[in-house]
Formats: sequence, structure tokens, C-alpha cells
Amino acid sequence: MTQVTGPEGWSEAQIETRFIATAPTSFDAETRSVSCIISTGAPVVRFYGTEILEISRAAIDTTRVSCGLCPLLDSHQAGTINAALGKVTETWIKSGALWGRLQFNETPQGNLALGMVARGELNGISCGYKVNRWRVENEGEIIDQANTYWSDGDNFTYIAERWELLECSFVNIAADVGAGIRDEPNNNVNTIEDIRARMNARQRMNDRMSALSR
Repeated sequence: MTQVTGPEGWSEAQIETRFIATAPTSFDAETRSVSCIISTGAPVVRFYGTEILEISRAAIDTTRVSCGLCPLLDSHQAGTINAALGKVTETWIKSGALWGRLQFNETPQGNLALGMVARGELNGISCGYKVNRWRVENEGEIIDQANTYWSDGDNFTYIAERWELLECSFVNIAADVGAGIRDEPNNNVNTIEDIRARMNARQRMNDRMSALSR
């Protein structure tokens, strides 16, 4: 596998962001928290080509989350404490996406964001990250960027094989429609209502089969 330092104009200190369209549907008032999909890794067009985030535990560095140092910000503003809305308390990978739990600060700014999420008024999430290792592909083939003319760069796909999650932000503009705030999955599938629904469905199927066989 060919490794490259990165696309032209990119530096190791560069922090990237990507926006995510969301429809807030889950919120826990007691814990002041909400579950969300932070990223699906969906392709995003950059000035140097198409960028894809690899979604796997091997690819994503979430050290800041486990250390309690991954903030939830207002629109990626990192220069003022007034932009701090909360923090990311945990992350996990499910169905090819990076999920997270966001917890709101007990501050005026945190309370404002909390209320907007609870009412479904705030519906954009974006993650801030730093890419540490790239893989470059062209039409599905791994290429050596150092020996390829830059004029071909618009067709390159840059896959972030190793990247660090720095922060999550609530934003007004979103792009990745496959991610966003979500409800926790319901694992209680054996309630009496579920059992009755399955029995009724089986009975209707048997009735249809009996009618067809007449």
C-alpha cells in the first residue's frame, strides 16, 4: 500500500471540518445529553479532490473523548469559552458510522443549545478533526501522488486512513445527510404488543395463502 504525505496545500497541523444534516429526535433531559451520529465518512468535495473519512476503530483516534477533552462547540469556535456548549462523553461505531453521546454544559450557552435541541430547532452537527495519514485513489486504484501530475488531482479520492476527532459542533449549515442526532435503538422487541403484532401478521399471511390455494 502506497502512503502519501497528503494532498497539495495540506499540512499536518491543518484541522478539517465537515457538516452533517440532522433531524433531532432523541434527547434525555435528566442527563442533559443526546445521542448522535458524528460522521458516516461520506464523500466531501474539497479544493484538492474528494475526501472520505474511514470509519473504523483502527482509523479514528478518540483519545480526547476518553480523556474528557473533546468539546461540543458553537460553530467550531475554539477561541472563546462562550462557545463551549458541552462535551462528547463517549463514542462507538455502529452500522458503518461513528456515533457519540453529547452532554450539555450547565451554562447559559449550554442551556440555550439544550432547549433548541429538545424543541427540534437545532438540527446541524459538524465534527472537527485532523488527518494524520492519507491513502490516495484514482478510479479505485491506489496511486503514488508524488509521481502523478497534479493536473489529475481533481479526480483523486483522498481517504483518511488515520484521523483524530478534535471536537463536535452545532452548526446552521449541513451536508452529510446520513448522520445526525438519533434515538437509542430499541432492543425490547418482545413486548406483548410485539408478540401480538407478529401473531396477527402470521395469521393474515396464512389467510392469504389459504385463499390462493382454493
